[in-house]
Amino acid sequence: NARHYLIEGLAALAMTDWRDARMVFRAACADFPDDPQLWFNRALAEENLGLLDAAAASYDRSLALKPEQGEIFGNLSNIRRRQGRFPEAVQYACRALAAGAPKAEALNVLALALGKQGNFTEAEKALAESAQLAPNDAAILANRANLAADQLKFGEAWEFFAAARAIDDMPIIRRDEGMARLLAGDYATGLPFYEARLDLANALRVHPACPRWQGEDLSGKTLLMVTEQGYGDAIQFSRYALPLAEAGADLVWSVRAPLQRLFAADLPGHVAFESDPLPAT
Repeated sequence: NARHYLIEGLAALAMTDWRDARMVFRAACADFPDDPQLWFNRALAEENLGLLDAAAASYDRSLALKPEQGEIFGNLSNIRRRQGRFPEAVQYACRALAAGAPKAEALNVLALALGKQGNFTEAEKALAESAQLAPNDAAILANRANLAADQLKFGEAWEFFAAARAIDDMPIIRRDEGMARLLAGDYATGLPFYEARLDLANALRVHPACPRWQGEDLSGKTLLMVTEQGYGDAIQFSRYALPLAEAGADLVWSVRAPLQRLFAADLPGHVAFESDPLPAT
């Protein structure tokens, strides 16, 4: 019955196993299409998988069955913001407030959307009020830090980041501070903080078994190069391959399929697809 689906699916969500959760809730929605909670949880899984259009459609189905769910409006605001549809993101955040979503979180979501529009003054007001309502929420403090950094107010940003990390030193906050520190030119502090990105779920597209290079001598060693972010980042940072090869490393590249021919034509070493077996040592 629907309850069995719910228990299994919620367990997968709690374990951040988004793929399994989506599979469970897709089956649940097929068997019980009139249950708004099942559609809501399916949308959560899809949103965390980055399937934003699918998530929005599932949230809409839940709203059709149970209107004025403030949390859903907040989540739709986040989706539209991630899609670059900032006016819609603001509208959904306002609907979340009107529908009685927890005010601190709704104001936080509104501030994120306003900030993306460049409306920093209103975003700061919304975040300040949100922080008054939830003074121990590390995510809200981190968002205040990011908003300050977006305006190059780095002194304020460091204070907010420190306050956020004092509450919860989670990887995403350290990563964001690392990015802000790099933007400010503080490489000595920023680079170690930015390493926290690797502690985030799905930070790497592949997960090699070999140990990470720590700067030791490369003579006679095989060095696996893993593309971590987008195509443009992979291309621009590939220029560091030549010094590594000149230092004695035998390079193996693990790249996404659209980059394979380009990299194989111009870079030293062996270029493999991400699906190929990777060196273990």
